[in-house]
Amino acid sequence: MIKAHPALGVAIETNQGAAVDQLLQSQVTVYPMQPKAAERYRDRHVPSGSKTDQADAWCFADALRVDGQHWRPLAPEDPLTEELRLLCRDEVELITQRTALVNQIQQALCEYYPAALEAFDDWTGAFTWDFVVAFPRRRNWSKRANENGKSSCTATNCGDRGRPKNAWKYLRGPISSVAPWR
Repeated sequence: MIKAHPALGVAIETNQGAAVDQLLQSQVTVYPMQPKAAERYRDRHVPSGSKTDQADAWCFADALRVDGQHWRPLAPEDPLTEELRLLCRDEVELITQRTALVNQIQQALCEYYPAALEAFDDWTGAFTWDFVVAFPRRRNWSKRANENGKSSCTATNCGDRGRPKNAWKYLRGPISSVAPWR
């Protein structure tokens, strides 16, 4: 339907998102509106203040008809900018997923391996995961640890990467079935 009207102009209350991308790809001239300006046009046409899609469409179309000659159309992004935007969006999504997974593992460790949970602050660091993979149970750690606990970790190539100084205190302490903060 949009392709039948190539000179179509659309006023929309945002300047980003899937709807704007689709409109720009259809070669429609898109005029983004500031939310405050959209609210003022809405108040002028709908004094009751009710916000509906139909009323918004009518208000924005009328605003574009009356005042649109002074508005600046939204230009499509160049391919590099669009690619960067998509990569940044993907990075944010991956960080969100990582945070959710770290929270899940911390909850499981709270019940299953509280000493490891207390020993490490950064659950995104390689050392922490190397340690948990090398010693999935507290008893595995207890059997292989020497007096200072360091030889077992060097045997797993953990090194000192990201290891908190007080980790050995928690890991060498008595085995408890409940986390100390409960």
